[in-house]
Amino acid sequence: EMSVLVCGAGIAGLACRLAFKKLGVRVDMVELAPVIAKPENEEPVILTPNGTRMLAALGLNDLISKSQKLDSLSIYSSRDGNMISSANFNDLSKVDGAHEFPAIALSSTELIKAMFKAGNPDDGTASNVRMAAGVTSISAVPPHGVAVQFSAASMPARQYDLVVGADGVGSAVRTLLVGAPVASSSGAIHIGYPGWGYWHAVVDLPSPPPELVDPRGLVELWGGGRRLVTFPMPGGRT
Repeated sequence: EMSVLVCGAGIAGLACRLAFKKLGVRVDMVELAPVIAKPENEEPVILTPNGTRMLAALGLNDLISKSQKLDSLSIYSSRDGNMISSANFNDLSKVDGAHEFPAIALSSTELIKAMFKAGNPDDGTASNVRMAAGVTSISAVPPHGVAVQFSAASMPARQYDLVVGADGVGSAVRTLLVGAPVASSSGAIHIGYPGWGYWHAVVDLPSPPPELVDPRGLVELWGGGRRLVTFPMPGGRT
């Protein structure tokens, strides 16, 4: 039986774990955080039809139906209020004229908890997810193995057929495999950060003013090197 270790219990890692489960492969998972989906780390999430299609493929149709459907995207200029661009998500949601995969909005906590639960064994046995644990060493074992040592003293070293690094921008797995990011001649270290800051808030707003929030769509206001984005969330939130 194939042995797999997934490092990181965020959206990417949990999706990987769930995909392996559907293939009949049991996965070990380690996560540095002490708990799954801490409330203070909750973020709003938007999934366009291609993302929703992946959720459906992973068997999360119930989560899709409970999420806030988004019909459209509208982008306006902050200078004069004119529309810059728009998209109808409903036109993109149908595949072969039959299956519909809508654009949706939900919270990261809702998504992570649903993926975590769906990835647990169906036979009631304990889940192989270890919290507050990471990897400290990864090395190749010819011809196709990977030896891993863990930060938790209670976890003995183990060999896997595959190790997946889904542990974020500052990935420990990537650093162990290829080394830390190297500074350029200018002294800058480039790790893919595009230079945008991001602030978000989720508020209870059952009846938002239409000039601020489209009750069925995603609205973006562009201008001055900044963007303001609003969209409805499940449960009367914005």
